Amino acid sequence: MKSLPRERVYADQLYFEYPPFPGHYITTVGKPVASYRSWCFAKKYDPKSYDSIYIYLSGITLLQHTNDPHGFPGAYHAASLITSGRENINTAMRCDRENIQRALNRVYADQHIGHNFDAGEMIGCRWQITARLSNAQGFFNRGIHTVKDMWQALDKACVVKVLPSEGMYSGYARREIAAMFLLKGHPNIVSIRDADLPDHQHLAPWLVMDFCNAGTLQQCIWNNVHRRMPELFVWHVFESLVEAIRHCQYGPTGGNPNDWETIFHRDIIPGNILLDRAPNGESSYPTVKLADFGCAVTDSEMKNCGLTISDLPEEDPDAIPPEGPVASQAADIYQIGRVIETLILSKEPSIGRGKADTHYTYDLRINVQLCKLSEPLERPTVEELLNVIRNRKDHLLSTGEIKYEDLIL
Repeated sequence: MKSLPRERVYADQLYFEYPPFPGHYITTVGKPVASYRSWCFAKKYDPKSYDSIYIYLSGITLLQHTNDPHGFPGAYHAASLITSGRENINTAMRCDRENIQRALNRVYADQHIGHNFDAGEMIGCRWQITARLSNAQGFFNRGIHTVKDMWQALDKACVVKVLPSEGMYSGYARREIAAMFLLKGHPNIVSIRDADLPDHQHLAPWLVMDFCNAGTLQQCIWNNVHRRMPELFVWHVFESLVEAIRHCQYGPTGGNPNDWETIFHRDIIPGNILLDRAPNGESSYPTVKLADFGCAVTDSEMKNCGLTISDLPEEDPDAIPPEGPVASQAADIYQIGRVIETLILSKEPSIGRGKADTHYTYDLRINVQLCKLSEPLERPTVEELLNVIRNRKDHLLSTGEIKYEDLIL
């Protein structure tokens, strides 16, 4: 009689104990399956890496088994292939389970995406895909495509951003879509037009947003790596980002936070900041727009759901403040300080010391340092920082200490 898997619970997650299943003897239709360990050795890949498991499983037609967990067709086959050559598949699965599950969720999402976002396809019965703007760059960005509104003529070009499925990252798409609809209309936050959040855990959510024609701030930094970033542009970015998080935290009136669902972005990095040039080509810096709200959480989530740091969405590890990956106004201020420091240091080797002092004004450098103070309570508030930035920038312009300089986009 065939043995059945026994469910065991570890750390609130379901594990399955499998009967013996010699993965190295299994073949897909008409094609033998290479041993995972041998495949990693031949490719010089790390066998413990999630990316290695994902790439390996992407090239295999997984066989379904009666013992597969619900919603994970082929999981039994995948587990046996990844753990083949080790004595106890169940012991190995407890070590590899998280990476195998993440890889399978991504494989399933790829399969469901299929050709649904190819040029000419319709999504949401409204938007026609016209071209692929970029390939998926990682776990969270599943692809960006230009779209045409088939219902009405728009004054702005739009793109669809394909988000990770619920299986890939639970709650990520929901957070981003909800935050962007709440913040819609602010000039320093990218505007959302439409979105879809499917019920199935492996179907791809998507959102349609305005297209920003000058790329990301990260691309701007790369384009200007061999020249000093114009200080007026740095002040412009500084003011725009602080104004964006002021809106996130206080809403359109900037009044009592009790009248607004406070949002903490938590992932303010150059790659999540978009630039949009004016259509008339006038000589001015592009509008700065904060984007990518997948790591954002609301104040009510933190207070009412009892979230801990381990419950929060993963943010860029390089942007984590000294107090950890928390959700707070001070943490967002710290991340803005890091972004502005990156703009200043894109050419210079240091800030606040030696020759770097002469390239940027003291006003700019001291405010960057205040944003990056180790103690969160010592950092300026959003209102304090915004007032200082506007006052000092206007003063420096009036005295001629800073002026407009061309920027390479």
